[in-house]
Amino acid sequence: MKQSKFPETDIYCITASQFSLGRSNVDVVKQMLEAGIKIVQYREKDFSMLQKYRECIAVRDLTAKYGACLIVNDDVDLALAVESDGVHVGQEDLPVAKARELIGDKMVLGLSTHSPEQAREA
Repeated sequence: MKQSKFPETDIYCITASQFSLGRSNVDVVKQMLEAGIKIVQYREKDFSMLQKYRECIAVRDLTAKYGACLIVNDDVDLALAVESDGVHVGQEDLPVAKARELIGDKMVLGLSTHSPEQAREA
């Protein structure tokens, strides 16, 4: 997905199994998409890479079916592997310039900021 196709929306949903009341991320994402959500960020900090990959593939299939965007949190390799629409990195993750080099212009790139100075630098 090129950056110009990023949907305009008021709601940007983020997965986190710790807040899903025992439901899987896939089930939660399906409910989000059925409710009309257009952007889902896959964010799992404690899963193994294989578990994240398998779950993220299922989420990718759902977002494709519903015409929604998938953003992967903190993991450029996972974003590339599942062909997500974008990747979001934090201040302590891979540098933005390196992430952009790896993903090219085919994905949206987001960066967490926590101050006006960081926002200006982004």
